[in-house]
Amino acid sequence: MQTLNRQVKLVYSLFAALMLAIVWPCYAETGREGDGPARKPIELGADGLPKYHHMFDNGLYSTITAMYYCGAPPEYMKANVHQTALQVPSFSKPVTVTYVKQSFPAPLVVVLLGGDGEVKGPFGDLYPYWYGHAGFNVLTFDSPFTPRFPDVSGHGVVGNFDKDTEAAVAIIDAYMKQNDPKSFTRVGVVGLSFGGSQALIMGTMAKQGKLPFELTGCLAFSPPIKLLSTAKKVDDFYKNDRQNTTMVALGKKFGGHTPVNEGQPIPFQDAEMRGALGYAFRDQLKNVVDRNDRVYGLNMLPKAGGGEDRAQHMEATSLQRYIQLYAAKYWMQKGAVGSAEEIWAMPNLERLVPNLPDFAEAVIAENDPLNNSDDLASIKAIDGGKHVTVVPTGGHLGMITSEWALIKAHHFFDKAAGPDHPVVQPAVQPAAATTPKQ
Repeated sequence: MQTLNRQVKLVYSLFAALMLAIVWPCYAETGREGDGPARKPIELGADGLPKYHHMFDNGLYSTITAMYYCGAPPEYMKANVHQTALQVPSFSKPVTVTYVKQSFPAPLVVVLLGGDGEVKGPFGDLYPYWYGHAGFNVLTFDSPFTPRFPDVSGHGVVGNFDKDTEAAVAIIDAYMKQNDPKSFTRVGVVGLSFGGSQALIMGTMAKQGKLPFELTGCLAFSPPIKLLSTAKKVDDFYKNDRQNTTMVALGKKFGGHTPVNEGQPIPFQDAEMRGALGYAFRDQLKNVVDRNDRVYGLNMLPKAGGGEDRAQHMEATSLQRYIQLYAAKYWMQKGAVGSAEEIWAMPNLERLVPNLPDFAEAVIAENDPLNNSDDLASIKAIDGGKHVTVVPTGGHLGMITSEWALIKAHHFFDKAAGPDHPVVQPAVQPAAATTPKQ
């Protein structure tokens, strides 16, 4: 789930500073060590990565400001990132995919986006650029929780995470088959939020031998621990906190905000931030509700021009109501599930982590405001640190621009390394960066 205000300007200078941080052991001894200014040594943790650090302790603020640190240099994106209308055999219409194709055989990394998961959204550039610039092939596309997806896929009402993941698998398989499969030396998925849930489901499918390709990398950032708990959280943010303010007031407070420097006081109250997150999520959901109702003839909303305000009903549809009365009801009628509880359980980590391959991993922040502390304690006990890494701060997706997370992303194939799968190192060294300006 992604946050408000897509209009915010990308702070490239800060992102460039993060690029500077990755010039570390995997690029050592190039013969040019004395050519530039001296660099401060990077302190490594026990995992061999830069020690985890995030600028803010408040998980709500981390969640809201995450997008401010996502972006990519436009000159790279224009020259290397392309789009095409991909024919997927099981889809109703061609699906638009975004890709980076290297001129040499390289691993393929599929980036699965979250609830507001549009490639042109605030998070859409970061990881395609990060992997593409490092010499990986990249594929990404809008997530199921976007208004256009029902028209394009025709796979059924979104919210059935197993079916949504099968649709993503179909896109990946079609792309590989239509673009010289031998040029993709390995395949991995990196997912954000709901996309992280899909990545983990794909990991369980790999372990069960249910994928049409071999998956050897799986990394999920901020997947909801329990879908129903997360739904209650975002619904309560909207119901209890959004109603205490107005859209105009939210726009004035957050629209032109520049994140504070580390250690400075946060200029918002928690209730204001909860209200902003609640509004941002509901504003995206209403369009998903509308399109699924139209495409699949659910008749849950008043017909346009029928006397009732269709838009008002859309805005009043919570995530809990959508999953329960739209997704679950539809899939129960199709005979795909026997109860709404099965839909709710599909992306839950307690269901997924015991069935993941060894190389799959989820990264969750202790202070993610979209999770319950009891759910976090439960999944820690179930997993025992095998598949779930818990970082102390970062909120929901705020950790993805940390040095630790970016380097981890480059090395997420390492866990599956073996005689037939050597460790994959980034192929291209990022350019030196300047000190960020804030």
